[in-house]
Amino acid sequence: MGELHLPNRVAFEKLSWSIRPIGSMESTDPEFGKYGLKAQSLIPETRAIDKEFVTFPRRVGSCVLLEYSGKYFAAFTRHQYSQLSNDLDLSQSINNLCIYVDYEGGTTNIPICDLLLPTHKTEDDLNDIAIAVVHPHFHSHKHQSYFFPVAEKRKLPMGTLGIAVGYRYDAPFDTTKYSLSLHDVTAFPGEIVAYSDNQRSMLGTFKYEHDGNPLDGMSGGGVFTSELGKDSLILSFAGLIVRGGNGWIYFLSNERIVGILDDYVKGKPVYGDI
Repeated sequence: MGELHLPNRVAFEKLSWSIRPIGSMESTDPEFGKYGLKAQSLIPETRAIDKEFVTFPRRVGSCVLLEYSGKYFAAFTRHQYSQLSNDLDLSQSINNLCIYVDYEGGTTNIPICDLLLPTHKTEDDLNDIAIAVVHPHFHSHKHQSYFFPVAEKRKLPMGTLGIAVGYRYDAPFDTTKYSLSLHDVTAFPGEIVAYSDNQRSMLGTFKYEHDGNPLDGMSGGGVFTSELGKDSLILSFAGLIVRGGNGWIYFLSNERIVGILDDYVKGKPVYGDI
């Protein structure tokens, strides 16, 4: 059903696993040389695992790790990826992509084998999305806990309580080890208050209590609904954060994201006209 029933403490730990920092491996990074992380490289021709190396990433926000129909993905925004690529042919910059997770006492990069981008190079929110397909090498049991399960397309009703989660730039952050603990992520409780009528309910609005700070870095994060069960907290993926501020977060809905994943899994063309 695309829900997780977890004890409260474990539930919020799960959100911090599934929302990850995302950055660039480019050496033009102004922070280059300040710190290094282990990462996994891919042979360009085959996308096979090549070797481990040290990279110096530049953060451009957050991403959501999702599991759908036995396959694994990282969803984020197109405008984040534009910051990494600095050109129009974004698919050519896949090797710059760096998604950080803790791994065997250190930090590694999730290897990517494909990148799904909208065919429309517009800046509207509906097409502000990019989905990275995780390399099968990373599908081992010990890695699966990072990925939040989604199932069928679901429109979560207005008034549903939830939480928006991401890595805000002004939040404390350990640059030498991307910790899975919740103190590294920013989480705003709130509720889904609206869906866009003219885009078939694929763009949602989440209202939260504004703390006076900008949301820089939250793009690519996730909105999750939360419901108290008998002995657990029930979490569902509501959508992907594209922008926000001043008490409002705009997100691409579960219907939009899962529709793309379903087309990919079934071998259909993705990102058709809306």
